Amino acid sequence: MVGIKQAHHDEDAFEHTMLSLQEADNRKLGIKEKFAILLHDIGKGETSEEILPHHYEHEERGYELVKGICNRWKVPYDYEKLATWFALNHMRLHEVDKMSLGKLIKMSEFLFKNGFDIDMIIKMSESD
Repeated sequence: MVGIKQAHHDEDAFEHTMLSLQEADNRKLGIKEKFAILLHDIGKGETSEEILPHHYEHEERGYELVKGICNRWKVPYDYEKLATWFALNHMRLHEVDKMSLGKLIKMSEFLFKNGFDIDMIIKMSESD
C-alpha cells in the first residue's frame, strides 16, 4: 500500500489508512472497528498499474482479501463480518445521500438484522 497513488486522496493508500485509523481513534472507535478500517482499502494493493491512480472494484477485491486474512488468522466471526462488510461497502457509505429510498432501507435492514451499530458505522465512514 506504500506508494500506491489514489485518485481521490493526496496521500498514498498506506498513509490514507493510517490517517483513517488515527481518525477512528479520535472518534473513540473500538478495536473491532479499527480492524475493519485497517483492512478497508486492502483491495487497492491488487489494482492493475494500467488504471492507477483509480482503483475500480477495489471493494470486491478487498472483500475477498479480508475473508482470506480473517480465515488465515482465525479472526473472531464478528470482526470478520464487520471487516468484510466495510471493505465491500465503505464507498457506498460516502454516497448514502444519493441512494434511493429503497436502497437505503435495504442497507439499514441489513445493518440492523446483522447487529451492526449504526452510530459506529457512521463514525467508521467519517473516519475514512
